[in-house]
Amino acid sequence: MTAGARLQRLEACDVSVLSAGEVTAALRDVAVLRGTTDQLEAAIVRRIAALHEAGEAAPASDVLGRSGRTSRRAAERAERRAGLLGQTPTLNDALGRGLVGVEHADAVASAAGRLDDEQRCVLFGRDREIVALAAS
Repeated sequence: MTAGARLQRLEACDVSVLSAGEVTAALRDVAVLRGTTDQLEAAIVRRIAALHEAGEAAPASDVLGRSGRTSRRAAERAERRAGLLGQTPTLNDALGRGLVGVEHADAVASAAGRLDDEQRCVLFGRDREIVALAAS
């Protein structure tokens, strides 16, 4: 099901009359939509970073702060997350499918930031294991 179809389904529902099963389905739709937008934001941030490196844009955190209406701290966190997701395709995919949350990606990005390059490579190589743990 597409993100658009999920959004239409959510917009059409009357939350006040949902059954327990329908609430569960609605929450699943919300998780997938949130993951899809978080995944897209990360791709956009990586593109901004590439444009910045080419001298064609301001730093990603500046663009996020202005255009994304976010704090400097949240922009920096989004920038770290985007870098991580670019290095961990399984985690990126799981985020987009709503199997893990952005908090999981942020936790891995935070841990990766405390590692040296060799340790970071080992961590990123365990992408599938990270997703399995985060999704359980």
